Amino acid sequence: MLPALEKRFFRVQKKIAARVVPEDSFSTRAVAGVDQAFLGDFVISGALVLEEKGLSSKSGYFMKAKLPYIPGLLSFREGPAAINAVRALGVRPSLLFVDGCGINHPRRAGLASYVGVTLDIPTIGISKRVLCGEFPDPN
Repeated sequence: MLPALEKRFFRVQKKIAARVVPEDSFSTRAVAGVDQAFLGDFVISGALVLEEKGLSSKSGYFMKAKLPYIPGLLSFREGPAAINAVRALGVRPSLLFVDGCGINHPRRAGLASYVGVTLDIPTIGISKRVLCGEFPDPN
């Protein structure tokens, strides 16, 4: 990747991180989740919303990935599809879970932070592993 483009993405991440509000202030009225998968150069994103009555809305979005995988910049590869899938839901989520890091990111602006700030929805990132930092073993 070109250093100038990478620096631009880092500046965007700095702005995203500055807008993250790390406090538990959300409703569980309409809890949503979004995840992505890849098929060749295409990213597929699926989202769903659960309300008290059960599944209330689901959507999907399919697009060509505009960037290759670049460690630390996943939000720019997967984010647009995730954002579009959430926007396509018939219900606006009151809380969103994203398969990806949020503030547990070298610049505190992982995929979950990017999606949550862009959509202005309280968001929790759930990743398969700790991206950075050290945490005591909970056991």
